[in-house]
Amino acid sequence: MGPLLSQDSALQVVAAFVLVGLFACALILLTRLLSRAAEASLSGVSASLMSPLGALFGLTAAFLAASVWDSHGQAVRAANLEARSLSEAWVTASSLPDPLRGDVRHSIQTYVHLVVTEEWPLMASLSSFNNPVSNRARDALLAPIHSLMAADGVPSPAVAATAHELQSAFEARSRRIDIALHRISLVQLSSTVALGFLLITLVAVAHHRHLGSQIIAVGLVSLAVAVSVTTIVVHDNPFSGYLAVTATDFANIAEYGAQGGGQE
Repeated sequence: MGPLLSQDSALQVVAAFVLVGLFACALILLTRLLSRAAEASLSGVSASLMSPLGALFGLTAAFLAASVWDSHGQAVRAANLEARSLSEAWVTASSLPDPLRGDVRHSIQTYVHLVVTEEWPLMASLSSFNNPVSNRARDALLAPIHSLMAADGVPSPAVAATAHELQSAFEARSRRIDIALHRISLVQLSSTVALGFLLITLVAVAHHRHLGSQIIAVGLVSLAVAVSVTTIVVHDNPFSGYLAVTATDFANIAEYGAQGGGQE
């Protein structure tokens, strides 16, 4: 597992809690300044809207959290499939004649090394498919596929099986990168934050008559909003944070062949 919070994530958490805290304090001070007529009008409105708005915020946050968790699961499956396919390709390559067998296995070793040492550290901040590190790794994986396609006089079952596993690894790799690039949109996150602020506002107005109960209610709701939003933001990328999909598990499977697995 990765660290509990990266430096960027820690800053996001602190910023979110400070922002929500300042907003809550400003609301409490503002409601202290309301006139009695305004208090009566706002109390009726806030009481009727608080429950449906709270439910709406909860559902929105829950849907985003479910999306984040689903992305994490898909990332795990993609990484495991990629590694498994590479291991199977290493094994099926044993039926290939030299020098083709050596070329295919060398390409797999090169690809694994590039992914673990260069590409994976970039997964948490990846912004495009087209970058120098990912391009080198992609070319290293495509090289044995091209070698197999160009092979003449080689038993077709061995070529087909190895090519199939390598193609499966390539598709899983593409899926892994696609997951890293697609995160929660700014519109989705902004909508959730706006609903949270509205909910805090209604709670502050509804409990304005008693300062003690207002502080407790606003504090609890603000804490819930801040925790919900920061949890979603921090775990938005499945390749960063405490629950990050790490290269360790990938390397443990994929380096089976690099350590001599499947050799005769």
